[in-house]
Amino acid sequence: MKKNFPISVSRRDFVKLTGLAAVGLVMDNGNLPKAEAKTSDMAYGEKKLPVLYDVDVCVVGGGPSGTAAAVNAAKKGAKTVLVERGVALGGLAILGCVYPFMDTHAPDSDTPYVAEVKARLRKHGIEPYDGVTQQTWHNPETLALIYDEMCAEANVEILYQTVLVDTIKT
Repeated sequence: MKKNFPISVSRRDFVKLTGLAAVGLVMDNGNLPKAEAKTSDMAYGEKKLPVLYDVDVCVVGGGPSGTAAAVNAAKKGAKTVLVERGVALGGLAILGCVYPFMDTHAPDSDTPYVAEVKARLRKHGIEPYDGVTQQTWHNPETLALIYDEMCAEANVEILYQTVLVDTIKT
C-alpha cells in the first residue's frame, strides 16, 4: 500500500531528518520567546533537509533536569525546544514510577524551580513530604501534567518520541 507523505524522502533519511531537525538546526540570537516553526531547507552532507525550528536553546532529554533547564531557559527569554525520547516529561520518575525525588537534605536548599514544582504538587492535592522520611513524594500522572503546564506557560516547544541524531550550530 502506498502511503503519502508531504516530503519526498526515504524512511532512513526521514529518521535522520527527525533527529536532526528536532534539535533546532539553526541557532539564532533573536529575542522571540517561543520556538517558531520553519519551512526553509538546509544542506546536510549531500542532502537538503527541512529546518523545523530556529531556536536559541535545544535541550535533549525531558527528565527532571532537562525539563528544569528548558523551563528556566525559556523563562529567561530564550526560544527553547525540548527533545524527549518518551511520551511524557519527567524521566523515570514518571515513565518508570521511580520514587521519591532525591532531595539534598540541606535545609532551605530548594531552588525556585523545585519550590514551584512542590507548590504545584500541593495545589493538585499531593503533599510531597510524608512526615516520616525527608524525601519528596509525587504522583506520576500529576507530575507529568505539572511539567507539561510549566513548559506551556514558559513557551517551551516539546518534541515527544524524538531521538537526537546530530546537531548543527550556525
